[in-house]
Amino acid sequence: MEKFVREWKGKKITVLWVKERRNDGPITQVSSICFTSKGKILIVRGADGKWHLPGGHPEENEELEQVVRREVWEEASVKLSKASLLGFSEIFFPGNPNKNEGKHYYQARFACLISGVKDVRVDPATRVLFERKFVSPEEFPKFVKWDDAKALMSLSLKEFKKWTINK
Repeated sequence: MEKFVREWKGKKITVLWVKERRNDGPITQVSSICFTSKGKILIVRGADGKWHLPGGHPEENEELEQVVRREVWEEASVKLSKASLLGFSEIFFPGNPNKNEGKHYYQARFACLISGVKDVRVDPATRVLFERKFVSPEEFPKFVKWDDAKALMSLSLKEFKKWTINK
């Protein structure tokens, strides 16, 4: 289990990387590292101007894999052929201003394989036109700067290699 501490708007957040989720907090977000068949990684940039992994919040009664497929489509107009749950970021955020999340929650992390790319469209949920980019694993840390993204990248690359070796 890896532990990361970071700040958000002056408030301390502790993140633990866990393979399995205990039933002691909600899953508030799903995100993924999505690979092209050539090993490039999809990143998106929204209204905040920052590059990040595609993902978002589960809707009522939605399975986690459904969330990742929907969010990747809405934000990047990309279809997926594979989606593997790698684990969870377990978040401890005592000063969280988002009362729906609370002070302890989980974010699901996936590795995905892209099967199709269409012209980018406005995200129907946010009304934002996301910019999409495909970067190499070596370039990835220049764009997505979360500490725990490095752990996610390592696991995602292993999954990608399994998919491409077993073709």
